Amino acid sequence: MNRHDYAFPFRIDAVSGQAAQTSYEAHVEQMIRQVLLTAPGERVYLTRTNE
Repeated sequence: MNRHDYAFPFRIDAVSGQAAQTSYEAHVEQMIRQVLLTAPGERVYLTRTNE
């Protein structure tokens, strides 16, 4: 698979001056790490409704 996604954390590539990209495999690993290391209550814009 020759897919590329934005790198996390988001950063600007020094050479191209555009958003840095990473391989799909590295992107998936970065997203899993983000979910596992996010503390409860850390996502300030997440809203919860009691219905």
